[in-house]
Amino acid sequence: MSISRNSLIQWLMFIAFIVLFIWTQALADARSDAKQALETTINKVVELIKQPGFRQKDTNEAFVNKAEEYIKEIFDFNEFSARTLGSIWKEFTPEEKIEFNNAFAALLRNTYLDKIDEYRGEKVNYLGEIASSKGDKIEVQTAINSENKNVLINYLMLKKDSWKVYDIIVEGVSLVQNYRSQFRELIQKGMTPKELTQKVYEQAKKVKEANNKKNIS
Repeated sequence: MSISRNSLIQWLMFIAFIVLFIWTQALADARSDAKQALETTINKVVELIKQPGFRQKDTNEAFVNKAEEYIKEIFDFNEFSARTLGSIWKEFTPEEKIEFNNAFAALLRNTYLDKIDEYRGEKVNYLGEIASSKGDKIEVQTAINSENKNVLINYLMLKKDSWKVYDIIVEGVSLVQNYRSQFRELIQKGMTPKELTQKVYEQAKKVKEANNKKNIS
């Protein structure tokens, strides 16, 4: 039995529709999973910061350590490091990569806690998500209303074993690009990977000390 040209076209259109539906549904599921993972972590960190113990000298360290554990669940610090240093990352030895990654992770955690703490008590509004064509990267768009101003914070997330944040864009400024320009300038001035790592450690320490001074009552 022969198949007419019109029937074949209708059949191909039906197949295309099914494929498009499955692809669209997969992207929708990806957006939902990424947002849920991010929202869960942000809520846990914000709730922790609201606790009185976060601002008391004898309990602050324990609360901060717990907040850092939550942040580790959703941040891919190795991806942060690799994207921030770009081609320079390849010049680091495996040992240097581990050391830098630990230092940069400390700086990112302390900086992120500081930023989130600035908006404690404010509601995080989730505006939407933009997924890549493959569905393995998603930008989760959020806004925090502070003093009648919407502070836009977008999280770029990558799917590996689970959804992880690899960059944060605050008011249009990428954290990765901001640090990339700083680090490249230092490297171009002759700073070694070891010296750069030490500088990042020192900066992380300064941010943490400033946070403690501001937060502890």
